[in-house]
Amino acid sequence: MDKKVSAIIVVVILLAAGLTGAIYVLNNNNKETSVSYAGDVKIYGNANNDDTISSADIDVLNDLIVNQNYTETDYPYADADQDGEITASDVEVVQNIIDGKETIIYYVNYFDSVRTIHYPITGTIGTSF
Repeated sequence: MDKKVSAIIVVVILLAAGLTGAIYVLNNNNKETSVSYAGDVKIYGNANNDDTISSADIDVLNDLIVNQNYTETDYPYADADQDGEITASDVEVVQNIIDGKETIIYYVNYFDSVRTIHYPITGTIGTSF
C-alpha cells in the first residue's frame, strides 16, 4: 500500500514541478518577475508534516482527536477533509489514501491555493490555477 501512497505523492510533485518549470519559462524574459521554487507539495492529511502519508499521520490525528489539542499553526496539514475540525473523518481520508481507496485529496498548489484531486488517479490529469 505504501507504493500507492508514494505514487500519488510523486504524481503531485511532478505536477507541481511541471507547473513551476512552465512559469519559469513564461517569465524568463521578464526581469522584474521573481519565481520561487518549492521542493514539495503540501497534502492535507500529512498530519505530522513529514511529506509522507502513513500510519504515523493516523496516530497524530487520533492523538489530536482524543486530546483536543489541534491548532492549525502546529498541525497545518492535519485537516484532511478540510472541514475545519479534526475528526474521525480525517482519519478515514488518510486511511483511504494508505489503502488506495477512492477519496478526495486536498493539497496546496504553487499559488498557495487549496485544490483537490480525485484519488486514485485513473485517467489523464489536468491542472487548474
